[in-house]
Amino acid sequence: MTKPALRDLLERGLRPHEKRIHARLVDRILEAVARDAVSFEAGDAGGAQIELRAAWSAVGRIRGLIESARNEIAEIRKKESEFGASSSRVKTDFERRQVILKYAAELGARGRELKRDEKALARWLDEDAIRDRFARRLNRKDRELSFLLERLGALAVLAFAGERDALTGDELWNRAALEDLLMPLFSHEGDRRVVCAAFRCLSTASKALAARYRERVIGENTLQFIYRSAIQEKQDIWIQCEALSLLEFLSPDSFTKVIRKRLASPGDGDDLFFRRRAVRLLGGGGRHAALLEELLDVLRRDPSSFVRQEVSRALATAATERCIRALRAVALEDSDAKVRAAALCESLRLMGSSRPGDIDELFGIIEDSLGAEQDSFVLKTSITVARDALEHLSARGLPSLDGWRTRILDRLDALHAGCASTPIRRCAARARERIWLAGDPAAQVVAAAIEEIEADHTSGAGLSISKDTLCEQSDDCVGRVLSVRAQESFGYTLRRGWI
Repeated sequence: MTKPALRDLLERGLRPHEKRIHARLVDRILEAVARDAVSFEAGDAGGAQIELRAAWSAVGRIRGLIESARNEIAEIRKKESEFGASSSRVKTDFERRQVILKYAAELGARGRELKRDEKALARWLDEDAIRDRFARRLNRKDRELSFLLERLGALAVLAFAGERDALTGDELWNRAALEDLLMPLFSHEGDRRVVCAAFRCLSTASKALAARYRERVIGENTLQFIYRSAIQEKQDIWIQCEALSLLEFLSPDSFTKVIRKRLASPGDGDDLFFRRRAVRLLGGGGRHAALLEELLDVLRRDPSSFVRQEVSRALATAATERCIRALRAVALEDSDAKVRAAALCESLRLMGSSRPGDIDELFGIIEDSLGAEQDSFVLKTSITVARDALEHLSARGLPSLDGWRTRILDRLDALHAGCASTPIRRCAARARERIWLAGDPAAQVVAAAIEEIEADHTSGAGLSISKDTLCEQSDDCVGRVLSVRAQESFGYTLRRGWI
């Protein structure tokens, strides 16, 4: 396996900026895994088998790098403690200087750098400067540890996927030996991002196992720790969120208990991030639709609009009959304009995959919002959602669509004629024209012809269109089509010629 191919495997799933930031660390992993390269191609292994062996090798090598990083962190903390003790015992300025220089050397200062430190003793180099160096060294190691944990989870998924037919979930889990490695990191005393990365690593790897194995392969002590992390509000908020995400797959019963308890008694401050994550998980793929319906009243009363916006997304994802009714209540009755607007946007997202009966219900939400809403931001959202819905659904040929088009156009005409806000009247007029174009077959033919001819021309250049191309349409029709096209681009100047 070539080094570029191996690097591609190790970097799989990373964004371009992450590849640049962690290039040196990837090089270290690559160097370690390359030592096993000879064994990858042993026998008559094909490309998939070679990649699988490389993934397992990377899992083992990254485990070693994580252990090494933990040992280095422990050693740095030990030296930091010794430095504090030594500093507290010094009695003369000479002794203080010697202690500072000793630990500067312990932290890697060599040659010229150590000489510069010796000169800096008279100016700025003191105990606090050395403590800063210890802190920077620890922070750097914590960042490395977080990245290694992320890569460990990603590569474990690749290794599990390749062996799923040959080994049981228990055998895969025991071979990776992740739990013993990660458990001490759950109580890591440094950067909390390391703990979050350890939770995500366990979550990513365990989700790659078949559902019947997930709960039984995790040890009881580990499950108890995850449960306590999710249910205790005093824990770091992001650790709580990651623990809750883990419980969803590892212990559905514990997940349900935590969700009910935490959502029923919302806390102050950062607790809103936990509640929003909980609502997002409840709406995930409709897996918890029954629990979501059970907690609807609690969720609609949540004190944070940030959380209630996520409720709309969860309702649209679950898409049960009761959830759609609840979405109507949020869109029309919530006290916060941002939440009502979010519910309308989710109504649009839901239309693309809904049954005709549900589409009627969703159009009813939009129509009622256009007729009753007073907030200009929500009104603009309603107009935009109505326009986009009718444009996107025109091709589906729904029996009720013509009726809804007429009713929505009536609402837009009322806003255009009677709304006190000039921006709303303008928005309603623009939307009305786009809806007209989406529902008029003759106008669509003209628009398609103009778009095809225009594609080969630059803005500002002259363009001749024959009368036949315009399909004998009236000047009014052609002008309206050009007006709609000009809404999102430059305007047009139309002049009748000889042809």
